[in-house]
Amino acid sequence: MYSHGHFAVSVAVALAVLAVAPPTVLGLPAALLVPYAAVVGVGIDLDHFPIAWHNTGEPRALRAVLADPRLLLRQGEIFRPGEVTSHERLLTHTVIAGIATPATWFLAPPLGLTTGLVLYAHVLSDLGWRVYRERTGAVERRS
Repeated sequence: MYSHGHFAVSVAVALAVLAVAPPTVLGLPAALLVPYAAVVGVGIDLDHFPIAWHNTGEPRALRAVLADPRLLLRQGEIFRPGEVTSHERLLTHTVIAGIATPATWFLAPPLGLTTGLVLYAHVLSDLGWRVYRERTGAVERRS
């Protein structure tokens, strides 16, 4: 799933959290959970760059985006086939979520709730998108 989809899902999750959040979180208006969720839900995908670097031994994708940030608008052109697999992405997302959720919960429970739900929704939407693409023939099925 691309960033614009993750942005929309993250904002929707944050709006749902606002329904149960107190008026302030860490002394700030709870409404700031919405931009926070957008940053978390889209930002977690930055883990793709170190994965690609590890797999290829060089930071080609990172250099490409730094040289031409407009690539972020054409996300399908950033990584080459095999540089980052869906399993690797989901694994690192799960590790990040498992650390970030309790860490932010200790700061403020509404922040932890937002973090956990946004990252869960991110991984779930990635999985759903992958299944959809496999069923429609957009990507090869793997066992």
